[in-house]
Amino acid sequence: MRYYCIPTLIGQAAAANAFLTGEKVNVTTFVVGDGGGQEYEPTPDMTELRNEVWRGVVTNAEIDPYSPNVINYTTVIPSNVGGFTMREYGVVDDKGRQIGIGNLASTPKIKFEQGISDETELTFALTITNPEAMDWQVDPTVIIATKRNLQEHNLDPEAHPFLRGQVPTELVATITHEFDYDPMVALYENAEGFARLPFGDGAFGGGPAASVPMKVEHLSSRRINIYTISKYAGSPRVVRHSQRQMALVYPDDRNLIIMMG
Repeated sequence: MRYYCIPTLIGQAAAANAFLTGEKVNVTTFVVGDGGGQEYEPTPDMTELRNEVWRGVVTNAEIDPYSPNVINYTTVIPSNVGGFTMREYGVVDDKGRQIGIGNLASTPKIKFEQGISDETELTFALTITNPEAMDWQVDPTVIIATKRNLQEHNLDPEAHPFLRGQVPTELVATITHEFDYDPMVALYENAEGFARLPFGDGAFGGGPAASVPMKVEHLSSRRINIYTISKYAGSPRVVRHSQRQMALVYPDDRNLIIMMG
């Protein structure tokens, strides 16, 4: 059995919508379930836990110190809550959408009334689909992980000395755009490898997509440099599909999708 956390398709779509509209995804709620009595491996198409047994507020959110594209959401299950076995968990936004889902090794949650004071802290590690385009926000009375936090962290080459090759230092394209302002830019690949044009009518075309670590250097009006990690180093040509969508086409026909807005 593998144990992991993943963004749902709903979460990915929310990230894409945030990129296009600027509407924030406000993650406020932490949910826990017993899996209906057995462990399982969750899939991105899930819209809820199999059997939710508890929900509470997200008490903290912070960028993972070893991964710039992950936000760790934390909650505390009180000592007077329990009498079940934890096997699944996730995070939900203020619109009731299941943004992320994950599984746990079977872990009993004991109540205080059963003779043990068992306050349990859980952390859900959510991979951010598009940190350049959105704010991932929890209750502002608790903490806010802002776009500025994410950008500053992602662009710091010394932030992760143990993750060399994961910092976007490779210049792969210089692009002229048609916007009268400095646009937000994101780079994507799909679940099967490199995406292909056209990207499709939906936010992610034919399938789930993942953001590629990158940074943008605004050279002058309507001209930018795009940097990414060493995995995608090379000399791709730029193919323009629309004002907002382009592709980096590599000599071996692999493509990465550029979204701007």
